Amino acid sequence: MSGIVPQYHQNPSQRTPCMLVLDASGSMGEVIPATGRSRIEEVNRGLVLLRQELAADPTAVQRVQLGIVCVGGPKADAGLLMGWTDVAQFQPPKLTSGGRTPLGKAMRLALQYTNAHKQTLRNNGINYTRPWLMIISDGLPTDEPAEWQKAVVDCRAAEAAGQCVIYPIGVADAQLPVLQQLSSTPALRLAEAHFRECFQWLASSLSSVSRSRPGEHVQLAAVNPWAIVG
Repeated sequence: MSGIVPQYHQNPSQRTPCMLVLDASGSMGEVIPATGRSRIEEVNRGLVLLRQELAADPTAVQRVQLGIVCVGGPKADAGLLMGWTDVAQFQPPKLTSGGRTPLGKAMRLALQYTNAHKQTLRNNGINYTRPWLMIISDGLPTDEPAEWQKAVVDCRAAEAAGQCVIYPIGVADAQLPVLQQLSSTPALRLAEAHFRECFQWLASSLSSVSRSRPGEHVQLAAVNPWAIVG
């Protein structure tokens, strides 16, 4: 696990946490004809762009925090790839595709790490906006049905209690109705040649939220440059 533990005594600014739940299963190694790069390569390029865009915003670089839960990959499991890290210290990891898609396990881990992090922020006297959990996946979950249902119940309960906002994004042939089970926020399909635009939207949205007050409604940028609804 990578990441640099934030030093809250040096930077007591309000925080905007975003946990990325990134699919690194074997199918993410498939090449996208329009770009000549694999899906996982596009995700890696997107993480680099995300850092560049957020680091260029003087507010976001002080306030946005990122964490990454990996789904699949060489270990063929779900696990924390990067702990909570301020953008100022964020060094994008390089994901490698492989294995299956234990998305249910990944989501439950993401919720656990997010809830624990909120307590850490409170313990340090740091205000924070509602955390985001953003999923990018190209496949069906390979969890046992009971594990998946636990994840669905936990995610829906967390959203209903106002603990977080969950954004499900499906790549290629991902089944949006399945991803939709995790959230009340409409699941979106990422047009495969537009990973860059997706990560630009994420950076712009987090920048906007980082400038808001906790509980304040923020109008996010349109998703139509990269997303297909339905």
